Amino acid sequence: MSDITKKSFKIIITLFRFAGLYPSENQSILKKIWICSLYVSEVVVTILAFVNLLLKGNSDIMAMNQLAVFFSGAVACCLKIQSFLRNGHKIKKCIHYFEKADFAPKTTGEKKIIDECVRTCLSTVKIYFAAMSAAVTYWCALPFVENSQKLPIDIWLPYEIDDPTVYYLSYVFVAAVCYYVVLVGEMVDPLIAGLSYHATCQMKVLKYNLKNLIELADSLENLGEKLKQSIIHHNNILKFISEYENCFSFSIFCQLLATMFSLCFCCIGLTMVSLTNMYGALFVFCYFVLACQILFYCHCGTLLFQENEELITDIYTSQWYECDIKIKKTLLVIMERSKKPIILTAGKVINLRYTTFTSILKTSYSMIAVMKKILVTTLAFLNLLLKGNSDMIAMNQLAVFFPEAVAICLKTLPFLRNGHKIKKCIHYLETPDFACQTIGEKKIIDECVRTCLRNVKIYVVAIFITVNSWFVLPIVEQSQKLPIDIWLPYEIDDPTVYTLSYVFVVAVCLYMGFAGEMVEPLITGLAYHATYQMKVLKYNLKNLIGLVEHPSHESENIFEKLKQSVIHHNNILNFISEYENCFSFSIFCQLLASIFALCFCCIGLTMVSFTNKYAALYVFTYLVLAFQILFYCHCGTLLFEENEELITDIYTSQWYKCDIKIKKNLLIIMERSKKPIILNAGKVINLKYNTFTSLLKTSYSMIAVMKS
Repeated sequence: MSDITKKSFKIIITLFRFAGLYPSENQSILKKIWICSLYVSEVVVTILAFVNLLLKGNSDIMAMNQLAVFFSGAVACCLKIQSFLRNGHKIKKCIHYFEKADFAPKTTGEKKIIDECVRTCLSTVKIYFAAMSAAVTYWCALPFVENSQKLPIDIWLPYEIDDPTVYYLSYVFVAAVCYYVVLVGEMVDPLIAGLSYHATCQMKVLKYNLKNLIELADSLENLGEKLKQSIIHHNNILKFISEYENCFSFSIFCQLLATMFSLCFCCIGLTMVSLTNMYGALFVFCYFVLACQILFYCHCGTLLFQENEELITDIYTSQWYECDIKIKKTLLVIMERSKKPIILTAGKVINLRYTTFTSILKTSYSMIAVMKKILVTTLAFLNLLLKGNSDMIAMNQLAVFFPEAVAICLKTLPFLRNGHKIKKCIHYLETPDFACQTIGEKKIIDECVRTCLRNVKIYVVAIFITVNSWFVLPIVEQSQKLPIDIWLPYEIDDPTVYTLSYVFVVAVCLYMGFAGEMVEPLITGLAYHATYQMKVLKYNLKNLIGLVEHPSHESENIFEKLKQSVIHHNNILNFISEYENCFSFSIFCQLLASIFALCFCCIGLTMVSFTNKYAALYVFTYLVLAFQILFYCHCGTLLFEENEELITDIYTSQWYKCDIKIKKNLLIIMERSKKPIILNAGKVINLKYNTFTSLLKTSYSMIAVMKS
């Protein structure tokens, strides 16, 4: 087994040695410089391609689409290669994991399984290498086929390439980077998938040994030792899978995400050219290769899942009934462990199964439909990229609109995907556990309802004024403009066409304003309700003795009342956990978008006079955006403070009049309250007042970064 890796992945290891992704024990300074220069070259070309897209005024949709396919793959390659550069020795150890003596074949049957695995991996690597070589060669040959002095990737250069020598040097550099991206970056995929296939074949070896346990043992006395070896083998496989996911899970996730976007842009590209066109053939070939990439991972993940599922059946079909009770119990333990599925994941998010493959293909098609559904947002962004005569004011206005539009799309997505779960969370506090039982509780809840209703009304008015400010600008200017400056495939000079387009954009803005932005008062209102439930809890604990109805059975009644408060406390904590699961991502998207929008509002204010009509719009928009952030941080701070004050309220009650049993229970509640309740946005940003000031500072810092 010492050469199993060399036999399976010799082509990949050769490429990785050349690129420095397969680390040696002692690397020279020249070798390190070579590795860094290759990686930096890829990053530089990727950045220059993106810069070209932003700066080139005459870029057409076709050029953008080609670049989008390349850019998605290049970014994924950068991230995958970075994992190898940072954790090279750890990954090398994982690659050679199956060369240990524990995995050495001991019988002819085991050797046949391993040899078949090696042949499959080697043939897969060869096919993959041939496909990638053909794809990158075809891509690099396109400028010669067209007889044009172009580079394989349309990148921005600080110099002209009219001179033949300069052109050929630039061409060779860009082509070399393309080959590096494809033959080094993309060949990571058959290595990762091949290692999971090796794990699958090791599961086959395990099944073979357990199914033929009695035949492979020399005698019934040796059954225990043979079974012990199989358990050790099983544990080693599980350890490898854990190590494998630690090494490659993030790389797989990056690849699947990039492939999904690339598939989307390939589909868009195919709608823009004829299949007889050379670009049509390129898009078809790229689509086929990209789909195989995803299928590759999902196929290997499914095989491993199925082998583990079949382990129970193979044990059951063995001659277990001839074994003694000790062996039977041991086999039963193995079967119990096998009930837990082995599911490879990408970034702990995506399961690598056949169903995932079809789901990703559907998602790539759906993305095109989504682009049509959020047409105004997409066209606004295209207008920002494509419009050659856009001035800074127009770009800045669009930059304020775009982050908010994207945030709205992301915020409403969880409502579409997890609607029933979110609906359950919204109505969580309507369960009998939260019903008011005293006049004091009812007063607290009524105050909460009034406050939430007031906040919603204020928010509706603010959104209405903001949205209408955008609507009336074209009317105030008496110009034939749309509320949002978007790219359109037609002219709007005709009054009827302009009116219809205006109404469409206004309708979308109203949807974004009232359907998208009104998510905020709902999310913050639910947090506010949790805060008031904490107030109810504090009220009950502070007045624990005073709320007892029958003084003759005071101790029993206090304990029962305390028990209800503990249940109430647990229900509040469960609600907060459910709340974060439902809304944490939506809050994070909104805060991130608000930072960018605030930044562009500040930039806009530096570009216009305060007497200008745009100044009033920027100021009002800034206030609304700042209020959005403050809204979240205020509710998060209130909940944090109510939990902090719970200890004080318990202490200020008449706890000293209670018996030792009650005191101990109160002490446990106080110990739990020492752990703060902090609402999070995306598990990253704490929703507190200091976060509000920090986010405002961040938006100002971004202006300084842009200027520098």
